[in-house]
Amino acid sequence: MADLKRKSPIKTAALVVLALGGGFFLTNVGLAAALGARNARKLEEHGDENNSNYAYLFQKTEHCIKPDAQNVFITNLSGSLDIVVPRPEADVMNIEITSVIGRVNIDLPVGVRVNCEGSNHLNYSEEGAEDGPVINLKVTDHLTSLTISFEEE
Repeated sequence: MADLKRKSPIKTAALVVLALGGGFFLTNVGLAAALGARNARKLEEHGDENNSNYAYLFQKTEHCIKPDAQNVFITNLSGSLDIVVPRPEADVMNIEITSVIGRVNIDLPVGVRVNCEGSNHLNYSEEGAEDGPVINLKVTDHLTSLTISFEEE
């Protein structure tokens, strides 16, 4: 008779979980690299302005944008991110946020014109002072919980 060995169901389940977890991790790292390269190309278009590029991977954190920033690119992958936007020092502040499988809360200042586009949940404009600064907010989200709040400074 042939000796038939049965594989342990616990070992098989552990291998499946490790393979899925590793695949998820590598997918996020690859996506972070691709989005980082895309944002770097966009930053080159605005080489003479005050630019920032940030990527968060598997983190829970708060990100405070500097008031003198003109173009800000933020990537959030599988994390929880609170973004605090101050009243801009320049006439226009452009913020582009990309989030995949995460949570993003954006705190915007009161009394500033905000033009938000990109997200299925956040397409709107907020009227502020006519001669005040403008924040152009572009949000691209996939499987992300998004909220916007307005904070007094």
